[in-house]
Amino acid sequence: MMITGLDFGLIIAISYLVGVGSGISVVFKCKDNIIIRSRSRDNLSSMSHQGLPQIATPVIPSAPPPHNPTVTKITLE
Repeated sequence: MMITGLDFGLIIAISYLVGVGSGISVVFKCKDNIIIRSRSRDNLSSMSHQGLPQIATPVIPSAPPPHNPTVTKITLE
């Protein structure tokens, strides 16, 4: 069985349209869950900005300052 260029193009076009159609159907099926999830994230972010008290003192790092670093020279042969 020989596959001509027209058959090959038709198979590619049909597979592309099936992929796009299935993607659109998944989006429409799960659209409500995506919208609810994004709205709840917006609600959480607005609540976190309003509900948390502001920190009055700045955060100070507790690590000791670096001492005089010694330079080590590595030579590769």
